[in-house]
Amino acid sequence: MRERQPKPSAAPDRREEGSQRAIPVRRLLDENGQARLEHDGDLYLLQVTRKGKLILTK
Repeated sequence: MRERQPKPSAAPDRREEGSQRAIPVRRLLDENGQARLEHDGDLYLLQVTRKGKLILTK
């Protein structure tokens, strides 16, 4: 049986750089538990479910 090789990542692992900062999601959310995010001209909606999971939709 062949051993699975991990897929190479297109983005560098920034955890090694130590330059990433964590932003608490609650800081981004409005009073309805939603945040609208713009990325490359597209609008996304970030929501927290009743179970505390995150959903990002376009």
